[in-house]
Amino acid sequence: MPPPLEFLGEWGVKGNDPGQIYSPHDIAADFAGRVYIVNGHNTLDSIDKFDPRGTPLMSFTDKIFDNILALAVDRGGAIYTTNYTRNLVLIFFPDGSPLRNIRGGPGLRFRGPRFLAVDNDGNLFVDDSESFRIQKFDAKGRFRKAWGKKGLGDGEFLSIGGLAVGPDGHVYVADGTRIQKFTSEGALLAVFSAKDSSGFPVGSLDGLAVSTRFIISADPIRHQILAWTMDGHLIHQENLEGRLNNPGGYGTPRRVALTPNGELFTLDPTRYRVLRFRINF
Repeated sequence: MPPPLEFLGEWGVKGNDPGQIYSPHDIAADFAGRVYIVNGHNTLDSIDKFDPRGTPLMSFTDKIFDNILALAVDRGGAIYTTNYTRNLVLIFFPDGSPLRNIRGGPGLRFRGPRFLAVDNDGNLFVDDSESFRIQKFDAKGRFRKAWGKKGLGDGEFLSIGGLAVGPDGHVYVADGTRIQKFTSEGALLAVFSAKDSSGFPVGSLDGLAVSTRFIISADPIRHQILAWTMDGHLIHQENLEGRLNNPGGYGTPRRVALTPNGELFTLDPTRYRVLRFRINF
């Protein structure tokens, strides 16, 4: 019987050329299981596309790729990223040509956007790291809603580390050592503390991916991947220290991406690579 999280291999080549990895910030997967990486470079950043085995398929950059962080791909293949310093969401056609930019809602321009997510209707959700809110935009880029404020209470945010929309259309936010679940209009549905199998809170959640059956995040402080049921019960905890180049330091693994066929990808920035797993739970 295969293990719950079956290791399928690793890939990645260090470098600044197209298809290589230098300073990966985020990872995403599309409907066909292809993998995308926001890749930091010495000059302009890039977005690189790979097949599941790591074969480079496409790489593109833009004149304002000077500090891009987040990454998402919608069901039509459009590619979304955030420019943290310019306070922009940048949207591209599947071939990498520009589609549109979003600056934030009227009087609510977001600042320091680090995470984003797109639902099946094209609605876009973006974190505003300076005001501790989530902003919602429709498929045409029109501002629709904002919710949240700084704090530790339910519905509040203090240290957002991941943002995802599940197949159920609900919005999930990783915030420190907890996960909060909202409707697409910002109504709070549930909050659960992200504890490991010993009952202790995780080190810190980094990245978030949601399927029909479970929620997955990375914990770069304790070097593990965690998976919970949809009601917040831990279903699997996978320590990756044996696969990491720098197990004693902070930073790995980082971010997660799920494919429709049940594969999980996560970043190991210290070794300029991607780790690939099959989910068997």
